[in-house]
Amino acid sequence: MKKNFIKIRESFENVKICNLKKLENKGITLIALVITIIILLILAGVSLSLVAGGDGIFKKATTATKNYSIGKAKEKIELEIANLRIDKKENGLRKEDFLKINNQAITIVDITEFPLQMYCENYKFEVDENFVVTYVEEFARRIKARNKWNLGIENQELVTYQGTPEYKGATEGVYLNNSVLASKENYILNDTYTIIIETKNIENNGCGFMIGTGEGGSVIGSRCLGISRWMTGVLYMANTGSGDEYTIVADSVNYPQEQWNISVIKYDGTEFSYFINGKKIGSSSSSSIKDSRLYIGGIHNSGTSSAGVYWGYGNGYYRNLAIYDEALSDEDLEDYSF
Repeated sequence: MKKNFIKIRESFENVKICNLKKLENKGITLIALVITIIILLILAGVSLSLVAGGDGIFKKATTATKNYSIGKAKEKIELEIANLRIDKKENGLRKEDFLKINNQAITIVDITEFPLQMYCENYKFEVDENFVVTYVEEFARRIKARNKWNLGIENQELVTYQGTPEYKGATEGVYLNNSVLASKENYILNDTYTIIIETKNIENNGCGFMIGTGEGGSVIGSRCLGISRWMTGVLYMANTGSGDEYTIVADSVNYPQEQWNISVIKYDGTEFSYFINGKKIGSSSSSSIKDSRLYIGGIHNSGTSSAGVYWGYGNGYYRNLAIYDEALSDEDLEDYSF
C-alpha cells in the first residue's frame, strides 16, 4: 500500500514538472514572437524610410526620370543646332537661323538677343552666344499670351472699325452684324505666332472674314492672313497676294453652328497650321502678312473696283481672342481653353 502511494506521488510530481516545462517553453515562445515582431517593425520602418523618405527610392527614381527627360529634350535642341551649323558652315550660324528649326517638339520664343529662349517638351532652355544649351526650368503653359481679350466687353485696345458691335457680356460675347472690330494701329505679328478665336453661329453669307490681318484685292483675301467663313464651311487662308496661297475648307461637322468653336491659325516660322476645336485640319508653307491692322468680323478689298470698297463680313458671335508670340504645340491646342 505504501509503495503504491509513493508511485502515485511520483507520478503527480512528474506531471507537475512537465507542466512547468511546458509553461516555460510557452513563455520563451511568446518572448521570441514579441522580439521578432519588434525586429520586423524596425526593419519595416527602415524600409519605408529608404523607399518613401525625403531622400528615398521613390524620390530618386522620380528625379532620375525627370533628369533623363530633360537630357533628351536638350539633345533634341543640340541636334538641331548641329544641323544648322553644318548648313551654315561657310557663313557661320546667326540668331535668325534658329527660325529654320523644323521640329514640332521645339518652340522658339525669343531670338532678339542672347541667350536665345526656346522650349522643348515640357522644359525651357537658353542658348548662349557660343550655342551652348542650358536647362532653365519646367513650365506649365509655354508662354503668356501677348493679348487675351474677352470680346463681349468693350475695351480700349480694340476700336469699332465698321458698323455697330452689340456687346452682350463676357458669357455671350459680342454680336457682329455687318460690323468690324480692329486694332487701333498696325498689329505687328512676331516671327512665330498663334491666333486663337472663339466664335458661334457665323453665317454662311459668301465670304465672311472672322479674324486676321491684311486687306483684300479684287476678291476678299487677296492680301490677307486669317480665318474666314465661306459658304458651307470654314475657310482658313494664308495669302500674301504674290501667288503664294493656301486654303482649306472644313465642313459643318468640324464647325458645329450651335456651339462655341475654337479656331486657330499658327505659324512656326516655316509652316502654317489650321485647327478647329483642337483638331488639326491642315497646313501649308505660305508666308505671312504682318504689316496691317488686326480685323475681327470682316475685311475689305482695296477699293480699286468701280463698285468701291467691298466688305466680307463674318456675322455671328465672338467671345474670346488670344494671340501668342510663338507657335503653340499641337498638344497645347488639342485641349486649349480660355
